[in-house]
This record gives sequence, structure tokens and C-alpha cells, in this order.
Amino acid sequence: NTAAVSWRFGAQNDMTPYVASPVIYKNNVYVASTGGHVYCINKTTGPDATTGYPIWDYPGWSLSSPATASFVSSPCVMDTLLFVGSVTDSSVYCVNMNPPVVTGVDPTVGISKWIYKTNE
Repeated sequence: NTAAVSWRFGAQNDMTPYVASPVIYKNNVYVASTGGHVYCINKTTGPDATTGYPIWDYPGWSLSSPATASFVSSPCVMDTLLFVGSVTDSSVYCVNMNPPVVTGVDPTVGISKWIYKTNE
């Protein structure tokens, strides 16, 4: 017996490695990259079959991460919030796991709730 790969995800615009473990919460997988992105992917179906995109990406496909964040820790989940720390800018990021619908904003872009800079 061998296991079969159900799906795989490699971010299209983020060629940086993943060094932290993903977290599974409810029906999604959340993973943070050293390139400063956090991705939300359906745990059963994986990324979109046509585009290869996840459900959402913080801070967004064509955007650079704020303050050149580099996420090396696994995300932590509480209710509808995801927390992840950045090693390069000494900040903790809080991202809405269910981004609100905002007129004029792409629904596939994750939205941060707050960023807290720790003492360096």
C-alpha cells in the first residue's frame, strides 16, 4: 500500500520556502512562508483546480509583504483569527481567517486585523 498525493500547493508569486508546519482548522489549511505570505487552502480539494490559487493570500498575489515580513513560525488559530510571527520585522500579525467582503477589494486577498511590533 502506498499513499497517493491528493493535492499540492506551490505559491505562484512566492518562490520562498515554507519552514514552518501548516495548521489545519475546520475545512482549511493555513501556511505561512518566509516570503511574508499567509495562505488559506481548502484541506480537501486543495488550491483552485483552474488557477492554482488558494482561497486567499495575505497580503495578496501581487503585493509584497508589509515591512518585508518573513514568517518562520507556524500560524496559531483562535476563533476567526490567525496569528503568526515574523522574524525579520519583529512583529506579530493578526489576520482575519474569514476576510470581510469590502467593496472594491479582491475577495482572495487576506485582510490583516492588526500588526504588533515587539521590542527588538
